[in-house]
Amino acid sequence: MKTNKQWYPYETLGGYFKLENGNLMGCPMNKDGTREDKSSEVDWYEAWDYDVDPRAIIQELETKE
Repeated sequence: MKTNKQWYPYETLGGYFKLENGNLMGCPMNKDGTREDKSSEVDWYEAWDYDVDPRAIIQELETKE
């Protein structure tokens, strides 16, 4: 299962994302572009409510370190 070494910013989504053991993790982006310390597994139902497909983020993160 893929684990990223670092968090990757997604400004259009207002957050940072990475994979941990194949699970998509996310945390909010502060107004200054820095990452908040609190992270959690992405809620797929909530993401779809915002017209975000978590599978696309996972596919992209699988190609990164």
